[in-house]
Amino acid sequence: MARLLFVLLLGTLGALSANAQDPSLYLPVDRPVAVDVMQVAAPDDFQRLRQRLVEAWEEDPDWFMSHVGAYDSWSATPYDPKLGMSEVEFERFVNIVDLEVSLESIGTLDLNAHSDMTGLNLKLETQPQNFPLHGVRYNGEEDYFVSKFGRLERRAVFTSSTVDPEIGRWSGIEYGLAKVEGNLMTVVEIKTGQRELDSKYVLVYRIVQQKRNERGKVFETILLYEM
Repeated sequence: MARLLFVLLLGTLGALSANAQDPSLYLPVDRPVAVDVMQVAAPDDFQRLRQRLVEAWEEDPDWFMSHVGAYDSWSATPYDPKLGMSEVEFERFVNIVDLEVSLESIGTLDLNAHSDMTGLNLKLETQPQNFPLHGVRYNGEEDYFVSKFGRLERRAVFTSSTVDPEIGRWSGIEYGLAKVEGNLMTVVEIKTGQRELDSKYVLVYRIVQQKRNERGKVFETILLYEM
């Protein structure tokens, strides 16, 4: 369910595996680097159409998972009225995902992955320190991230066959958690890897919170950098 929710929110599909890989390959360990803080730029109707898909998933999650989850991209996914929009609108959504979604820089900051005495455990540090990723930790001994929401223990490797509409082709590793407390569902994801286009490194921190019968709230940070 968590993976599918990210698919809906990003307009992204891609296969994952559980192969061994170390996130420190993609993080600036004990060497602060300047990073670009990016945001997704897309036409106004992208958010409206994406919300239609979220509502279709909420209406019948089992059908949605079997229909959408069977394909590696939105362009390969056949139209169905149960997707909550007309065929013309679905074609427009696919076209946006394929051609019109991009990243734009909204600022810079410094990022460092500070290692402890063992060299296995990392603490992400940002300057300025009020950035949401500051203080997030990676436990290299047991292989999970820890944020203020808890342990991100769901782990998977993704390859360059995965195409994010805004990032392009990239490969790396992701960690996530999904939990429900009362009527609040929280999904958290950390993805780090390297982009195929220019070999730049990418770090994504995404939080989705949704109360029952209410629209979900999304916080997303995308960092782009060289090492």
